[in-house]
Amino acid sequence: FFNHYRAMNDTCPPEQHHEYFFWWKEGLATLIVGITGLIANSIAIPILLSKKLISIFNRLLVSLAIFDNIFLFCTLSETIRRNFHNSDLQTISFIYIFYPLQNISAVCSIYTTIGLAAERWLAVSRPVEYHLSVNANGARPWKRVTAYVAPILIFSIAYNIPKFFEVKPRVNVIYNQTEYDPIAKTHVVYNVTQMDFDLTGIRMNEDYVFYYVNVSRLIITGIIPLFSLSYLNM
Repeated sequence: FFNHYRAMNDTCPPEQHHEYFFWWKEGLATLIVGITGLIANSIAIPILLSKKLISIFNRLLVSLAIFDNIFLFCTLSETIRRNFHNSDLQTISFIYIFYPLQNISAVCSIYTTIGLAAERWLAVSRPVEYHLSVNANGARPWKRVTAYVAPILIFSIAYNIPKFFEVKPRVNVIYNQTEYDPIAKTHVVYNVTQMDFDLTGIRMNEDYVFYYVNVSRLIITGIIPLFSLSYLNM
């Protein structure tokens, strides 16, 4: 094995080594970890929904698992498209569905985690008021969970609306194929194409990249969650 690996090091150019490493890391490893997380979340959801585990906290965990599964599914779809199999349908789905949905679900997961921390903080720091609030007027867990999840979902969609306009489809001509048409008695040239994508003018705009892609995402997905979780877990 070591002799074979040494021989490969001697014969393969650095670019090919990079491609191998990228395939193992970004392809196979991501696929294994993503599928494992998807299965684990899918197993946890029905368990957390059981009558024995009925609580607001567990229902929030279910919401978090659903958002995480959506994110993982989008990630796995893109991993397969980039490293294993690519079709026009996959590319179109990535542009119009999976790319914006991945960003929406990521923000939902982050702020649902903050919601979990807030629910725990209320239960620990104000147990009497929390107990009365939860049980007042026969309140059901899903009603309180909706009060967390609905604003999070609305905010996540609104914040990520620009993601729907960052990528556009592009058709690449792979090669030309010439065939003889016996009816027309002439040669016909066919273009064999493959769907790809480009960044739009919005995504290439320097102000957009600086203020939305860098600054706002740092604040929304980094600074606010960091300080919120730090405070709620003190």
